[in-house]
Amino acid sequence: MRRLHPWTPDPAVPPAPAGPFLSYGRAVLGTEVTKAAAAQADKLVVGALMGPEALGLYFMAFNAGLGLSTAFAQAFSTALFPHLCRAGDPAAALRRALGLSLAVIAPAVVLQALAAPYYVPLLFGSGWAGAEDIVSILCLAAIPTVLWQGTAQWLRARNRPQDELALTLVLAAALTANAALLAPHGVTAIAWGYLAVATVIQAGVALPVLAASFRPTTAKAI
Repeated sequence: MRRLHPWTPDPAVPPAPAGPFLSYGRAVLGTEVTKAAAAQADKLVVGALMGPEALGLYFMAFNAGLGLSTAFAQAFSTALFPHLCRAGDPAAALRRALGLSLAVIAPAVVLQALAAPYYVPLLFGSGWAGAEDIVSILCLAAIPTVLWQGTAQWLRARNRPQDELALTLVLAAALTANAALLAPHGVTAIAWGYLAVATVIQAGVALPVLAASFRPTTAKAI
């Protein structure tokens, strides 16, 4: 990139202060580290409390059920952040992006949830009997996840990554606690708890944060 776009410093332009970069960057880095840790913490809890056999079922079902939502949410957030930063009306851009994304992902995950009893035995074999119910439950978590990802990118674009970090810590702690509290009741109970916790926290946080951006008369003032 440096070869394709040659650059030399301009003495007339003063160096950018490091403070805002460090403040913003450490919040974003903290968010990404928290998400990576949370993705493994529940597996450690399940393995410790339920044993390796339950951990195998949990790992397979959660990866199969959350795979679509995770991939879609990552792609969505990667595209949304620069779009919001360069949009003339960021609030309107957010409304359009969220509306389109939810219109695409909601039917897809509902269809995946309904089809899980058929494709899970076909893809993974009869040895994973019972996993299809867990996969069906977890597919539905894609809808609040996409809503939360839109909120997170809005916070970053509004120079509020610290808020995203705080909310990500709350979500990670709640999902880990869900695995620990519901482990005695089985993997299906953990899946229902995951869906409930993810929906309540992600939607409960996203809706107030996004409420103002969905008022066209005040969107430019945010």
